[in-house]
Amino acid sequence: MFGKKKENDSKATALPPLPEGVVVRSMPEQFKGKALMVKKSAPVPVAAPVPKPVPKPVQKKPAPPLKKEKGRSGMVIVAVLLILIAVIGGVIAYILLTQEDPEPETIIVEVPVEVEDEEEEGGEPVPALDTDSDGLTDVEETLYGTDYRNPDTDADTFLDGNEVFHRYDPLALSPSTLLDTGSVDIFVSPDDFFEVYYPASWNAGSSFDMGTGVLSEVTFQSTNTANISITLMQELPFNAESASTVAAAGFDEGLTKEGYLSYEDSDEMVFYVVAGDRIYRLEYSLEDETLIHFLQTFKMVVNSFKVL
Repeated sequence: MFGKKKENDSKATALPPLPEGVVVRSMPEQFKGKALMVKKSAPVPVAAPVPKPVPKPVQKKPAPPLKKEKGRSGMVIVAVLLILIAVIGGVIAYILLTQEDPEPETIIVEVPVEVEDEEEEGGEPVPALDTDSDGLTDVEETLYGTDYRNPDTDADTFLDGNEVFHRYDPLALSPSTLLDTGSVDIFVSPDDFFEVYYPASWNAGSSFDMGTGVLSEVTFQSTNTANISITLMQELPFNAESASTVAAAGFDEGLTKEGYLSYEDSDEMVFYVVAGDRIYRLEYSLEDETLIHFLQTFKMVVNSFKVL
């Protein structure tokens, strides 16, 4: 039995020849009939996917600023600035030159203190102070309620002294007159022959010829020693001979505002007024004063003289 097996084995090993170049490898004897142990290797760690880098946006470089041309461009800028300054200066000068002067502000003040001008003893009388040069002395301004620092108190373009001279109201517009202000009153002569304006704050008095009983003189006494008098000179017809005589004495011929023929002394403090068959002498007398305070008031009295 055992010999047959050997025979079979020998027959089994007899293999046909292998083609050229083919190699057959058999299991080593020590491993025949044994189970093979396969050693499992540890799993290879898989690396996390690396995120792809986000490409950065490409920033464009700003274009380089244009280089200003030196020299000529600087001169142009300077020239433009000079032109602008000249134009602005011209506009300002035009506005200042064409701007109208505002009307003088009327200021209510207390009665001004009279300032006496120094004068040598025995000297000629001089005009009193007229601060605003309107023809009214500062003392006269108090008579009519005008502003001694404003030459046109009522802003009607006429000087205060000129309005008093013509018997208009220096505090209000025409047709208002001095009578409307209450600064003057009307005096009617006792013989009812004439009437005349005089300052309301002054005292009026009359005197008569003792022999004939005819009114001889009217006197208006000021607040100081000065006064204005009206004297009847004669009751003879005034003719060419009389006129030439008066003119020869240095009097200027003229007309009062009431239309009466008048003769004025060179110092403007004596007037002769011809009224019908009468001649009246109107005089502003200073007495012992050396300052002429009421000359414009005296002329107002002359212009208001009127035969009734």
